[in-house]
Amino acid sequence: MLEKSFGLLYYLKQAKNQKDGKRYVYLRITVDGDCREISTKRQSLPNQWNSQSGRAIGDNKETEELNSYLDLISCKVYQAKIKLLEGNKLVTAENIKDVLIGKDEKKHFIMEAFQLHNKQMKYRKDDLEVKELDYEFVSQFVFWLKTERHCRNNTAIKYLGNFKKIILECKQKGLLTNDPFLGFRTKRDEVIPVVLTKDELTRITNKQFDTERLNHVRDIFLFSCYTPKCLNKGTLLPVLTNQKMNSYLKEIADVSGVNKKLTFHTARRTFATTIYYPYQRRTNGNSVKNAWT
Repeated sequence: MLEKSFGLLYYLKQAKNQKDGKRYVYLRITVDGDCREISTKRQSLPNQWNSQSGRAIGDNKETEELNSYLDLISCKVYQAKIKLLEGNKLVTAENIKDVLIGKDEKKHFIMEAFQLHNKQMKYRKDDLEVKELDYEFVSQFVFWLKTERHCRNNTAIKYLGNFKKIILECKQKGLLTNDPFLGFRTKRDEVIPVVLTKDELTRITNKQFDTERLNHVRDIFLFSCYTPKCLNKGTLLPVLTNQKMNSYLKEIADVSGVNKKLTFHTARRTFATTIYYPYQRRTNGNSVKNAWT
């Protein structure tokens, strides 16, 4: 907001117990009749000061340096005024003084850093308005996935991709005008998939386990290595939950002497890379390259 009147005045002021004859130079800032004073921390003799111009007089280096310094302060005052205008703040003598002495600058402390961390952990809400979605929310969502949900980088990116599809639908329906993902970048970590060799596959095939559950899981795993077509419905084999299957497969790998982390998805990868099948693309639904990912 523009002011109606604006003025600067440099004048001398005697400090308490000052006996050397010099006076401190002060700056008075006046905006619409309201005044604020600031000490320049510089001094001048009264007989070497022009009250009308608000500058030191004399042909010497000390006077020249003082006047140059006062000119610099005046420039900083006008810069402070511009800063207030750009920030849509009122141009007042008090606000200008605050900018000059740095009172308007936000200080950062260590406790604030902890509070910011705790704020990032406060992700749970009953709901969130679509218009509240922004870059910061996306960033905090990824932070939550990795810290609270303990997701690895690639898993977090996968969830983020699903979320991005929802955002795209919101934009297409006119529910959201901005793009929260604008400028947000992710990078997948390179992952080397686990694939069984023919020798390792033979070891698991020929191994006899003491418990029926391991034999049962081994048979289902081998069946998937040779017939990897993925079916969500109409399955005939009594398949356990994915969590239990992977847990038992870890035991099977240990007992069989296979030093690899087996999961049920390893069966499909093994088929795509180890077991040759003429109609691989038709059966697996992926190319050999895609089967590795």
